[in-house]
Order: sequence, then structure tokens, then C-alpha cells
Amino acid sequence: MFSYVIEFIKSPSFSPTSDKRVAANLLLRCVGLYLLWIIPVIILVSLTVVIAKQFGFEPSFHNSMSLLKNVYGNYFFLTGSLLIPILEETAFRLGLSFKKHHVSIGIAALFFFFARSFVEAGNQWISLSVLLALAIIVAFVLYRYVKQSLLSKWQEEYGKITVYIVSFLFVFLHVFNHGPLYLQYALVYIILLLPTLLLVIFITFLRMRVGFFAGVLFHILLNTCGLLLSF
Repeated sequence: MFSYVIEFIKSPSFSPTSDKRVAANLLLRCVGLYLLWIIPVIILVSLTVVIAKQFGFEPSFHNSMSLLKNVYGNYFFLTGSLLIPILEETAFRLGLSFKKHHVSIGIAALFFFFARSFVEAGNQWISLSVLLALAIIVAFVLYRYVKQSLLSKWQEEYGKITVYIVSFLFVFLHVFNHGPLYLQYALVYIILLLPTLLLVIFITFLRMRVGFFAGVLFHILLNTCGLLLSF
């Protein structure tokens, strides 16, 4: 399994299995391998935080939790454990099939993902409803005018680099979970993002080798565990 994942990292391609038994086996093995890899990563992150504190820098691990509570109130756990993983997977990985309907929905979800950052507590549900309506319009327009032949050509020529760029963007955005950015601590941030990088590797692998919902399930499981451990 280790060599299989490494080979995928070197050359990511969309080739999901249609065998449900194979799919279930890959999902379980990914969970096991992730748990095996995350232990040394967490140890490294913990040591990095201890060392960083000695230099007067204390990374935050509660920014995302605070934001969820401030914006979504009593629904923060449901939002963080279920809705956000679904949104993030739709925005960042649904379109990696390069199928027209997936790309249209994915880009619309990406628009919603970034636009919701401007939503403030108090009127969030009205604002989110408006953004959702706009995202639906975006998806409809893209589906209407983007040609599948164009997407197929893009996949053939730029599919690999697209996977890398989308994955990098997803990882980079999570740096803001650790508070304001200070360039002098760039190495610390890189290490702090290793758990997210590991998550992206396995979720992207599942998306492109098993299917979209396998990646969603994996993401929901990890987010739920993370929220429970943060209490």
C-alpha cells in the first residue's frame, strides 16, 4: 500500500475502481496507513511547537474552532464535522474527474467556499442562502457553456499539474488556522501543515482511485475526531 500511494503521488491520475470490495479494502488500508503515518507527524509538530515557544512564537490551534463557534453558533459541530468536509471535497476534489458536471459543481462550490469567508455572525444564514443561490447560477452557466472536449484536452495536457496546484492551495489555506502569518516563522508553518498535507495525500488518492464519496467519508471521519479532541 505504501508503494502504491507513493507511486500515485509521483503520477496522480483519475482511475477509480468499480469493484466495491476493492474500494472498501483501499479505504480501510488508507485509514490504517494514515494512522501509522500521522503518529510521527504529530510528534514532530509537538516538538516544533515546544521549540517555537522558546523563541517567543506560540502557534494557535483554536482559530478554526473559534470561527466555527462565532459564525455558526450551536451548529458549529455539525458544520465542522459534516458540512465543511462536504463543501471542501466538492470545491477542491470533485472536479478532478474533469467531467463537465463535476467541474461545474466544483467551481461553484469553490466560489461559495471563498465567498463565505466574508459572512459575519448574526445574519449568516441569509448571507449563506444568497451565496448558495449565486453558486447554483455559476454551476448552471459553466455546465451550459463549457465543453467536455476542452476539459478532456486540459486533463490530458495539464491534469497532473492541476492536481498538484489544487492540493497545494488546499494545504496553504489551512495555514490561517494557526493565527496571523509571520514570515520569519515560515519553517514552523511548513511543519504545522504536515498533518494537512498528509490528509490531502490520502483524500486525493481515495478520490481518484476509489471515488468522491470515499474521500468525503475519510474527511468527515478525521474532522469529527479532530473536533472531539479539541474540546
